[in-house]
Amino acid sequence: MKLSYLDVMHIHFGPTAASLSSDPLIRLTAQQDLEIYKGLIDAQKRGQVLNIGVCMHTRSEIEHLARSTGVQPAIAMFWYSPFMPEVTHDYKHWLQSQGIAVLAYGAFNWKYDTFSHSQEHMRSVMEVANRSKAALGQIIIRWALDKNIAVITPGMANLTFLNEDLYCLQNPLSRQDHLSLASSPKWTCKEIEPIQPLMGCYP
Repeated sequence: MKLSYLDVMHIHFGPTAASLSSDPLIRLTAQQDLEIYKGLIDAQKRGQVLNIGVCMHTRSEIEHLARSTGVQPAIAMFWYSPFMPEVTHDYKHWLQSQGIAVLAYGAFNWKYDTFSHSQEHMRSVMEVANRSKAALGQIIIRWALDKNIAVITPGMANLTFLNEDLYCLQNPLSRQDHLSLASSPKWTCKEIEPIQPLMGCYP
């Protein structure tokens, strides 16, 4: 890649998330997870990686890595939006209480009809968007910033949406806006598990 270092490198699956994958080739033991993490630490010590992180790792898996190495991940990435079950919000709060930065992906997935409550979610975001005279994506990104969350949007290929959403709303959402999003129905752990496990739903 002709780079002298990487800003971030993370482990994509934790053992729990890997075990729930429909792909039998995606399996990872706790020991393998730890060895990969030690490799990231070595790369960081050599100056090849500035920040090391985890993706789709449960709280107990993160605690195991930190306890075993003495090094806590700088970043945790997982599927997150306003419409997650309460345990996922608790997981996010725990990460931040430990000084671990939160990076959310899938923040716009609620828009698709394949997910339960998608129409209710759409209505709640549109309600806030209409009050703010903003696009739906701008509302979700502003919501994330208000929660001290970074957002990544892999796979979004629509340039119109990208250009629209990159114009970030300068002012935080109001308390009423946050309440509108928070009062919308939440997904449950089990109904989403066949698509992808949600963090916080597993110890």
